[in-house]
Amino acid sequence: MSFFKKTNWFGVAMVEMGIILFFLITTFVPPMTSLDVTQLRMKLLEFRISYFSEKHGKVPESLEVIKEASRNHSLFLDGWGLPIQYTVTNNVVSLTCHIKGNENEILIRRFSIEKAIVKGEGRQ
Repeated sequence: MSFFKKTNWFGVAMVEMGIILFFLITTFVPPMTSLDVTQLRMKLLEFRISYFSEKHGKVPESLEVIKEASRNHSLFLDGWGLPIQYTVTNNVVSLTCHIKGNENEILIRRFSIEKAIVKGEGRQ
């Protein structure tokens, strides 16, 4: 009888709920595909590039500028482990990668940076 009195039943219930929750998540939540990972990383890069341009008043010359300040270098790779390509034309940033398995299919994420300086030009 003393076992039942000394047992923390709330703790036991929490452990059991954790096991059940883990089972439900691993069973019903599908894993991220390489394409999903790539799209997520491109969104995160868009945020970092936008933040950089707001802070410095210009878009970065390359992703290496942002990469130096980052602890997560895998962010700069697509879901297949290849570098994400970065170009800027008239304050429009393009992040590009080839879909592995189909080199003719390209994933592109474009966004505009307002009030940024491109290659030393004045503010626009």
